[in-house]
Amino acid sequence: MTNRAEWLGIDIVGLISFGYRLNLQTDETYRFISKDFEDLKAIINSFMQFPSASAINRVIEWLTTVKRERLRRIIFQMMLARAAREKDAERDFYSYVKGNLDYGPDYIDRGNFIAEAAFFITAGGTPPATVICGLFFYLMHYPECYKRLVEEIRLKFSSGSDIKGDSHLMGCDYLRACIDETLRMSPPSLTTLWREHDKDDADKSPLVIDGVVIPPGTQVGMNMYSLHHNEEYFPDSYTFSPDRFLAPKAPETQEQEAARIKMQEAFVPFLQGTRSCAGKAMAYAEVSIVVAKTLWYFDVQSAPGKLGQLGEGVPGRADGRHRINEYQMYDCNSAAHEGPNLIFRPRPEAHADLGVGK
Repeated sequence: MTNRAEWLGIDIVGLISFGYRLNLQTDETYRFISKDFEDLKAIINSFMQFPSASAINRVIEWLTTVKRERLRRIIFQMMLARAAREKDAERDFYSYVKGNLDYGPDYIDRGNFIAEAAFFITAGGTPPATVICGLFFYLMHYPECYKRLVEEIRLKFSSGSDIKGDSHLMGCDYLRACIDETLRMSPPSLTTLWREHDKDDADKSPLVIDGVVIPPGTQVGMNMYSLHHNEEYFPDSYTFSPDRFLAPKAPETQEQEAARIKMQEAFVPFLQGTRSCAGKAMAYAEVSIVVAKTLWYFDVQSAPGKLGQLGEGVPGRADGRHRINEYQMYDCNSAAHEGPNLIFRPRPEAHADLGVGK
């Protein structure tokens, strides 16, 4: 699922950003994009966590020249192809930002435009894929959740073509709860994002966190994975339990209400404040549409035998990767992962809805 979901995600963001058809799902030409971005983000992440490692940056740049240049070429190609068309030829990001970025003779090559374009592709393409892979992994390991979600989707929609990014889909409460629980257990951003009170800030009042004074220039950070597995906020945190994100069915005690509010405050997969993710709404819509359509058209199950274990933890490991029911991810600023391996069987309704033979 990792490759399939990433190809889909990058195809989507290519269209949304520049109306450009990369066709990764059916053509191998540009499939290097996801792996190259993953490798380069891992290097950037290493420098973020260990700034002194930047001393070898020139060596790293030399070693990664091929990957950086071919990524730059395809992004440049997408931008030039879109710039050659009318501003409103597509309802894409380009149609909104053209005229709002700094222009000059090399604005496409070296200006803000290419930096924003690279960010669109990597930030908009792979994180939704991580959520899709993680959610299917958990649905396969928690069959009662799979059954409940399938029932919600197939009862709510009479055909797959009815599933769109509208209020009807957003009203699928259990689907949203499953997405949120996946974001909690396996957040697409695994790294610690450091912050500091700038030494040159005109505001000289002390920064105080939990009663501790943080001197200007001192970096502080909270790892999202650690926060989302803090038992104080998320009891039984290593169990996939979408119900924790559903509205309570019975009246709550004051203690239960306070605990639920505290949990909601600690749930920050898209960060908060001025640095929160601008693509939050798009990510929810993309994941919701893909998962809902897939479960409407197909019955899904894990691959048999060892193939079906891809993405699982290994019992007996002593490094925290011992949980079979936890989707294994690796920090590369965002998340690297493999699997799960799944089998999709079209439902009879799918053949009729798509107008194809069995």
